[in-house]
Amino acid sequence: MVKFLSAIILLSAVSAIAADSPPVELTRRTENGQLYLRARNASGKPIIAYVIAIKSDGGASTHVEYGVYTNGDSLAPGGTVDVGPVKIQANAVPPVVVLDYVRLADGSSWGERSTAQAKEIAARFEK
Repeated sequence: MVKFLSAIILLSAVSAIAADSPPVELTRRTENGQLYLRARNASGKPIIAYVIAIKSDGGASTHVEYGVYTNGDSLAPGGTVDVGPVKIQANAVPPVVVLDYVRLADGSSWGERSTAQAKEIAARFEK
């Protein structure tokens, strides 16, 4: 019985960790002073909106890239979208890339919603 309960507790902990994982995996490359991102839907569910914030100059400047899918369209599980190029300063601190908001087709969402764009897009779905 103890082994059974331990297994249930362990499975619950693993599920909780997976639920908090970002639904989008971001990969980046820099070429000729430009930042390029590839976002891959790692959630296993269709994504209908995303917001990515790119903070540079020590956070003083924020560039936002976003996508909202309409009319039944979505970013399918495993699907990718390329973001960029975004110009970056030569010899500057590398920009910080933040996945700010993701809305899944099942109505769930993920992210801090720290940018105005993320707040505005999230509000569209909450009406």
